[in-house]
Amino acid sequence: MYETISVIEPPPGLPKLGEEVHSQEAKIEYEIIKVLGQGTFGLVYLARRRGDGRQFAMKCEHMAVKRRFIKLECGVLEAAFNIQSPHFCKVIDKGAVADRFNFFTMTLLGPNIWHLRRDRKHQRFSINTALKVAEQTLQAIRDLHRIGWLHRDIKPLNFTIGRDEESHTIFIIDFGMARCFKQDGKEIRNPRLYCPWRGTGRYAPLTAHRHEEQSRRDDVESWLYMMIELTSGKLPWKACKGAERDKMRALKADSRDKLRSQLFEGCPVQAYSRILTYLDKLDYKDIPDYDYVWKMLDIAREENGLSYCDPVDWDPSQPYHGARYVPERKFD
Repeated sequence: MYETISVIEPPPGLPKLGEEVHSQEAKIEYEIIKVLGQGTFGLVYLARRRGDGRQFAMKCEHMAVKRRFIKLECGVLEAAFNIQSPHFCKVIDKGAVADRFNFFTMTLLGPNIWHLRRDRKHQRFSINTALKVAEQTLQAIRDLHRIGWLHRDIKPLNFTIGRDEESHTIFIIDFGMARCFKQDGKEIRNPRLYCPWRGTGRYAPLTAHRHEEQSRRDDVESWLYMMIELTSGKLPWKACKGAERDKMRALKADSRDKLRSQLFEGCPVQAYSRILTYLDKLDYKDIPDYDYVWKMLDIAREENGLSYCDPVDWDPSQPYHGARYVPERKFD
């Protein structure tokens, strides 16, 4: 989901409301309807395609920016399309308007997971919905890693549901902090001695707090913090402000032992606790056993007497038809 924001006038160089943007590559024109969101890259617009009237999200980035986020994001989405992952937007078109901006259009999405949770009583999902969200978001992260990228900002705002028939499928978005972790597409990059801060404090892994190189393990650690919050509605460091990183780091470290029961209160304790124990044993170059993590979720589902068809909280009248996790190995 992209929230409509109050923008009186888009920055110079970026499209104005009502402007027509012409795609040289596809020979298609788009009409700019409104601004949906903004980020370090520029603006996201709602755009209507001339001819059939279909609407898309259009990301626009000023040509003067030093780091080309649009090129990075298109590369990630196109690589994900090649492995047929159901958790990534489809790039519809891309192009540039000379001396002004680069752009690409992609499928429109629905609300993000953060807002879906906030709309719930007590601001948490049911166990049934939390486990379904956990399964899909885990698979999205696994697929991102399969194409050689780390997200480095896993959080509820960066996962959305689709629209219409895809309203039960979860998509991973916003690759502004993503990093390719493979050198020349093969070897894992050697870790840097010091890394600048990347991520969002509440969900950042301990590695980020130590200014160490993040790896696949760390995306999954952030995912677990996210899932604890979605399940229970809280985290031990929830009251910390964004700048209080040292305090958050200490509370995350303490959650491994003396605060452990507080961390998992209101969650499937055995499953989440085993996942954290497993993640803490992994080293920088280790490939997480995503199937093991998924199996812990599946065991929690069975222990709670839940069915795959049970409706999710945001669509209680319909049987669940979201994307299912596909294990890479068989279990007895």
